[in-house]
Amino acid sequence: MDWKESNQKIIAKEKPNPLQFAWRGIQTAYIHERHIRIQFLSMVLVFLAAFLFKVTVTEWLFLILCVGGVLTAELLNTSIEAAVDLSTGGSYHELAKIAKDVAAGAVLIIVIISVAVGTIIFVPYLLNLIH
Repeated sequence: MDWKESNQKIIAKEKPNPLQFAWRGIQTAYIHERHIRIQFLSMVLVFLAAFLFKVTVTEWLFLILCVGGVLTAELLNTSIEAAVDLSTGGSYHELAKIAKDVAAGAVLIIVIISVAVGTIIFVPYLLNLIH
């Protein structure tokens, strides 16, 4: 092994792994944010229902996109809240309130859309169980 190869291996070991940071962020949010845990539980229940009802591939795609959208929005909301709290030192500021409220509103919008999509997908399956 020449110097260049050796040096590249050392540099590769020293490079931060973005996936580790991303995973750590998800773990941190899961541990500290109750809403994230609720949404992960919802994800499991939605995917279990989709599996049991044998939904179509297209329905799976919509469910996956909705679940991914909700979880992504909640993670972004959590990061915005943390950044705002850091920048204000915990003290009240009207702009901080606006930032937090708007971020929470984004989560609410994707949750409403996801509930609508889930209703459209699952109600026919549930009605077939009743009949």
